[in-house]
Amino acid sequence: MSSFPQVLIWVEKTSGSVPRERGASMVVTGQKTLGSIGGGHLEFQAICKARQWLADRSTVLSFPGRNLLEGGAVSERADVCLGPQDDPPNHKRIWQQRFALGPSLGQCCGGVVWLCYEWIEEEASANQRRASLQSPLQPIALFGAGHVGSAIARALEPLAFQLTWFDSRDDYPAEPVDTPQAEVPGLKPESFVLIMSHSHAEDLEILSECLLRRQKEPGCFPFIGLIGSQTKWARFQSRLLQRGVTQVELQAVTCPIGLTTIKGKEPAVIAASVVAQLLSLRSP
Repeated sequence: MSSFPQVLIWVEKTSGSVPRERGASMVVTGQKTLGSIGGGHLEFQAICKARQWLADRSTVLSFPGRNLLEGGAVSERADVCLGPQDDPPNHKRIWQQRFALGPSLGQCCGGVVWLCYEWIEEEASANQRRASLQSPLQPIALFGAGHVGSAIARALEPLAFQLTWFDSRDDYPAEPVDTPQAEVPGLKPESFVLIMSHSHAEDLEILSECLLRRQKEPGCFPFIGLIGSQTKWARFQSRLLQRGVTQVELQAVTCPIGLTTIKGKEPAVIAASVVAQLLSLRSP
């Protein structure tokens, strides 16, 4: 979405039951929208307000209280008019609007949402502002770009995860590396690790390196998931114990991976199960 000007709308704060969390955002142009602040008619009204602003810059928007955010602080301004002399980028314009999610919006959530609207004039400003609203991404290291690995990568794409993806084979969508286990020391310690290469021997080496790093850095890699059956895991445990890994350290590994309540062996089903498991572990 490269059309400018744009209006960026985001959830500034919430109270009670609401459809989206603080920081959820969307971009509105005269013809398109990107993202979502949730809430059905709440979002519909917000889009209408943004397009009203885009259509007539000199309009004084009739927000309750006409609160203008300046430098992060809310100040009362009785009459704020976006005339030609005030057009961005010379002056930053951010409006705040309060919505009670009740009968007037045709909703029964019962909570309250405060939305902010910001005029965006250029792409650099748009990228900077969206990045500032985004929560820190949970890093994930995925080893393997086969059918399941690729399905997981696709499922992670729209979510708040930062994917690092490796495969020892060429001509696959992941980053090609000769020895995937050699990448483990460089991973962020808070990474979730998923191991599903094309080779059981390779899986074992990657897993061994992950557990070795956990020995040196207690708490490193809060989730290590290994794809495979109980039989595969039993064999891996035997070999890892022979390498000096303890039973306590083996408890850091989840195998098989995915939610047990989700059945099916299709790559997309496994991906949905694994990503749901990761979402349940991610910090809010």
